[in-house]
Amino acid sequence: GGATGPVTLDESINNVRAMIDMAQANGIRVVLAGIPPMSRLLPRPDFDVRPVVQALNERLRALAAERQLLFVDYYAPFADPKGAFDPRYANDGVHPTRAGYAIMKPLAQRALASALKQ
Repeated sequence: GGATGPVTLDESINNVRAMIDMAQANGIRVVLAGIPPMSRLLPRPDFDVRPVVQALNERLRALAAERQLLFVDYYAPFADPKGAFDPRYANDGVHPTRAGYAIMKPLAQRALASALKQ
């Protein structure tokens, strides 16, 4: 979202690629997770972060497929019809509440268990 300065989608994805490469070079199994929806970017309230999150998630999903990694979708369970974080799961539009984490936990557990079996 550019909270710390301008960052392109390519730069973001290349950073993730580098983290994957470092992890795999050290024998770490990688599970790639999507970004939950965001209703706003706290440091930049004027910036509509929703299309950025959607675009990053498309790129992350494609990267996971390219690298044959497990992908955990943390976007779909929480997005409202406008692509914002459903307020039932994030009272500030950014950070999951306990109800949100209760949905995320089994998704993460299944992905990690599957990665460990590989």
